[in-house]
Amino acid sequence: MSRPGATSATSKGLRLARKAWQLLHQDSARAIESAREALREAQAHDDLPGRAWAQLAIGYHVLYFGTPADAAVALKGAQALFEQLDDRPGTILAGTGLARCLWREGKFAESLELVLPLREPGLQVLQHEQRGVLLNTIAGCYSAQGRSEQAFAYMYQALRDSGPTHGRGFDAVLYCNLAHELQQIGDYHEALRYLDQGITRCNELSNPRLL
Repeated sequence: MSRPGATSATSKGLRLARKAWQLLHQDSARAIESAREALREAQAHDDLPGRAWAQLAIGYHVLYFGTPADAAVALKGAQALFEQLDDRPGTILAGTGLARCLWREGKFAESLELVLPLREPGLQVLQHEQRGVLLNTIAGCYSAQGRSEQAFAYMYQALRDSGPTHGRGFDAVLYCNLAHELQQIGDYHEALRYLDQGITRCNELSNPRLL
C-alpha cells in the first residue's frame, strides 16, 4: 500500500480501507462493509488518504459485483484523490480498475491502451497481489483478443507475485484464469490441474462470485 505519511498511516479510516482491500477476495461481504465504514470515517475527519483507499476498495468491489459504470464513478474519484496526494501505487491501481471497467464493457483495445503504459511504473511500486491485479488486467485484454500465449505469460507472472502466502485470495482468480487460457491453447490436462487448485482455494474463501 502507499505510505502517505505518519499521521495518515495511523488514521482509522486508512486502516479500515487497507483492511477492505485485503479482504476483497478473501471475504467480499466484510470487504465492502469495511470500505464503507472507512469512507465514513475518512470523510468525517478530512482524511484524504483514507478516502482515496476506501473509494478504491469500493470501486473494485462494485467492479466485481456491480456494473462497470458504477465502479468507474468510485474509481475516478479515487484516482483524483491519489493524484492530489501524489500517491503512485494508488493512482496506478485506480487506473487499472478503470481499464478493467472498459474490459467489462467489451472495449478490449481501449482497455489495453489504458493499462499497458501502467505496467513499467506498476512493477516498480506495486507489490504482491497489487502487481497481480495489474498484470491480470493486461492478461485479460490479450485473452479477449484471442492472444492466449501472451495472456498466459502475464497471468503466470501475476501468480508468482500473488501466491497463497501474499495473494490475499487473488491467487484463486489467477488459477482459474490460467486454466481458461490453457484450455484455449489446448493443454487440457494442465488446465484441469490449475482448475483443481483454483477450486481448492475458492473453498477457503468467502466470496460467492469467485466460487
